[in-house]
Amino acid sequence: MKKTLRTAISVFSATLLVLAIITLVMAVLTKLMGNSIFPYTMHYVVSGSMEPEIKAGDLVIAKKTDIEDVKIGDYVVFVSPDPKLNKITIIHSVVDIAEDEQGIKLTTQGIKEGLSPDEYPVREIIGVYYCKSATIGFLADFFASIRNILFLAIVTTALIVIIKSSKDIVKAIKERKNGAE
Repeated sequence: MKKTLRTAISVFSATLLVLAIITLVMAVLTKLMGNSIFPYTMHYVVSGSMEPEIKAGDLVIAKKTDIEDVKIGDYVVFVSPDPKLNKITIIHSVVDIAEDEQGIKLTTQGIKEGLSPDEYPVREIIGVYYCKSATIGFLADFFASIRNILFLAIVTTALIVIIKSSKDIVKAIKERKNGAE
């Protein structure tokens, strides 16, 4: 029973360590490569305009795509052309595609009930939605703060010390008990 528990704890710890390393590597690659890993880009969702399918806190991966290949219904990631939005990155659904003297323009809107189409045309996109992860989004957000990384390091160190000390105490009690007999 004790060996099974130790094995389960070891597997759980190893899994957490692997997830932390993967998240850290992804965060570092994202920073070094300017939000880009190969033909994909990662974006942390900060609003609920795409709910229920994509929630605030999700990490969205978009595949780099030419605007000519976009279809109505695609979810596109783009830098907002609206000057009031200060060049934030947005993911919205394409509801119309048109062309004028400046080229292709997309009309987009969030899919959350009650939203109307965006007031500005989108002429450049970063990519088209590929997949999302709420877990990786949470971890990426968590590891984005140095304070959280330090907190995790302190908690992990404290847990290691507590577990090691507990083992030493149990061992000492057993030795004393065996010596008293």
